[in-house]
Amino acid sequence: IAISGDGKNILKLNSRDFKQWLAKECYTKYKKTPSSDATNKVVLTLSGIASYERDEIKLQTRSAWENDHLWYDNGKEQPAILISPGRWNVTSKYPILFRRFGHQRSQVWPIKNEASNIKLLDQYINLQHDEMLLFITYLVAAFIPGFPHPLLLLHGPQGAGKSTPMRLLKELIDPSGIQALSQPSSMKEFSQQFHHHAFLFYDNLSS
Repeated sequence: IAISGDGKNILKLNSRDFKQWLAKECYTKYKKTPSSDATNKVVLTLSGIASYERDEIKLQTRSAWENDHLWYDNGKEQPAILISPGRWNVTSKYPILFRRFGHQRSQVWPIKNEASNIKLLDQYINLQHDEMLLFITYLVAAFIPGFPHPLLLLHGPQGAGKSTPMRLLKELIDPSGIQALSQPSSMKEFSQQFHHHAFLFYDNLSS
């Protein structure tokens, strides 16, 4: 449910956050806290309305297309970034419903009219020229949803600097309190990790 009527704050109906919000709203309006039974009836009723009387809306993670515009989500209660050909803008009104998770962090806000050069990444990553070109291409493509993306595999001996560029990518694409992930033990675990991140990387994989 979008409790503010837009995409800024979306809560699962059966989540603790929604039940706390419902209790707060009831207490504010009626000076009473709803019982567990009443809360469960509200959740059940709203779930039924959503399932049978409303169109399904797919939630997006971090970035989404809307017509010819690309939207980038900066997190709960934050404005989004609208990217269109030749320009970008920060706006508090956006048509996309984004999926949010507790581990996500806000992105650093871009600054207009500042000299910028994506090749400055050279200062932080130890790659050859041709490899750096591939790395930058991969980085830009990672912001764009809706098409098959290549897998980025960095290999080398211990201490070769493989983790640093992956952490940098995570900070640029999908800032999170969780950076490197452990290798999933099952397809179900992998699916859950994939669902919770717009960009994920695994460190020290042996196979």
